[in-house]
Amino acid sequence: MQRILHLVVWQQGLPLSSGARTNPALPVNAEKVALSGKKMTNRVYTRYTGYPGGQRFTTPAEILRTRPAELIRRSVKGMLPKTRLGDKLYGNLYVYAGPEHPHQAQNPKEIKLNEI
Repeated sequence: MQRILHLVVWQQGLPLSSGARTNPALPVNAEKVALSGKKMTNRVYTRYTGYPGGQRFTTPAEILRTRPAELIRRSVKGMLPKTRLGDKLYGNLYVYAGPEHPHQAQNPKEIKLNEI
């Protein structure tokens, strides 16, 4: 996940600044993500619906089964700065569960995360 963050933030060698424009990052095959150890079952994500008694708990295994791209989105968003700049950088992240995506017209280049 940190390598995806590296692509979103430091894509063109630019430091973190609000005027820096970066290209979108398109991680694909989100369903193939694997966590080490017992993180798939022991880690718990909490969200609140806004209603009384509306606190919901999920594990990464449940998220991966229902919406695989959401697991990567949550992880990367948690590592970004909690400012307007973080919101702008998060807007450049497009995660897809499978190998197909609608950005073929932009001619995205493939980057192997293991080679970064």
